[in-house]
Amino acid sequence: MNDETMEAINNPDDYFFCIGRIIYFAQCIENDVKTIYCHMVDSLTDEEEDEVMNEWTLGRTVKELEDLDNSDSDPYLSDDDYKLLMKVTKIRNYCAHECFLEWIYEIGTEQASAFRQSSDRMLKDHNCLARLYRLVEKARIDYCSDS
Repeated sequence: MNDETMEAINNPDDYFFCIGRIIYFAQCIENDVKTIYCHMVDSLTDEEEDEVMNEWTLGRTVKELEDLDNSDSDPYLSDDDYKLLMKVTKIRNYCAHECFLEWIYEIGTEQASAFRQSSDRMLKDHNCLARLYRLVEKARIDYCSDS
């Protein structure tokens, strides 16, 4: 997958595909952020690394990683990248718990309008996470190959 962005969501099948990819990107981003953090902290025991990978939330990991990354004068990720990383959980949870409810129970033209509004949001979130996914993946590959 070189360019994971989507141009449009034209029907429910596209919508379902988009949601699946958002969940995929969120899982990969979370795993990569945790992996980067574990590689940055040389002193973690195996048990501590397991705790980070299996018990820490994405929000906690992002905050700890940001503190570490900014501890020198050359952070790998920008402030905007970290702000976006903090939004990943909200986007994922929205997809898992709310997005379908915006349009699925509407009828007729109301459903079409609600579907279009929800599709526009999903497309924006999808493309945002697609770019972040590649950025974080590159950071993981770069950082882990250097350490």
